[in-house]
Amino acid sequence: MCFVEGCLVKKDNMIWVVKGIVHPRGYLTVLPRYVIRDEDTGNDGNIIKKIGLKNPEEYYRAIITNTNYGKPVYNKCAGRATPLMRISEVEKFYDPFKPVVCEEKRDSEPCLVHEYLSSAIEHGKVGLTGSSYFGWTPQNDIDVIIFTKPNDIAEVITEIKRRTSEISWKDALSIMIARQYLLQNLTMLTRIKNSISQRRVLGNNVFIRILTVNPFTYSECQYSILKEGEARLHGIVIEEESFVYPYTYKVRVLSSVFLEKNQEIIIISDRGRFSEAACKGDEVKIKGDYEAKIYSPSRIEHHVYLWSQHHYIVPIKTS
Repeated sequence: MCFVEGCLVKKDNMIWVVKGIVHPRGYLTVLPRYVIRDEDTGNDGNIIKKIGLKNPEEYYRAIITNTNYGKPVYNKCAGRATPLMRISEVEKFYDPFKPVVCEEKRDSEPCLVHEYLSSAIEHGKVGLTGSSYFGWTPQNDIDVIIFTKPNDIAEVITEIKRRTSEISWKDALSIMIARQYLLQNLTMLTRIKNSISQRRVLGNNVFIRILTVNPFTYSECQYSILKEGEARLHGIVIEEESFVYPYTYKVRVLSSVFLEKNQEIIIISDRGRFSEAACKGDEVKIKGDYEAKIYSPSRIEHHVYLWSQHHYIVPIKTS
């Protein structure tokens, strides 16, 4: 059983992707990805529809308007309504380290990339996710997830840089335009091109997520999220972990209506492919949900959470 970000599960002739690394007790936070119902028989078959939306917010809008995608219910780990699936209702868990495509098409591009990275990355374990896992849409980027230990992150990043290549300028420009970066200049374009998450492997564009959890261990969130409003701020990045999911930044506030000057606040970006490329030392503008993470009445932590199409952390002056 696979319980964390990027894992795939099946229920009701649909493939769902797991979101996050902690969940409400007995549930998984999920988003719908592929309809696999056979059009003639109604039984499981090949993919007949990819629910490919442009950003996380669009998924939630689609879920609200389409009952076939599950009924959103309040998720205390997110502070809003999301699709939740009881673990007992999951019909099948897919092992990210044993892609279906490699059982059926060993010479396919996703399988070759998986086998190559599995041998190249010595300090992590490599899996596939998304349509790459099944080999359904080979024209897309190949989605890779790497699980490693916190102390091995630096080694994994070094191995990725050494054994893979940067994407082309053309691909970097396409990404910047498609993801609608608010700051579209040469600095941002260069950061996209140099990114660890977007690489070139065996002639294929590959999107990489690094996680420091055991995918087969279920973790219940020990807190509740209370959304307290929208935060806009201008600050300086003093620490960043933009290589590891969830992507986090520590920012010192320079100005904000919501926060005090010189306050240090954690920014968490859960926008996946749309996560920004801010670096330590950058002067940034930020827009996101200001949240209280409540463990107990005496332990409350605050952060700014980015998940919507309209959220951002934008470098306005780079280091």
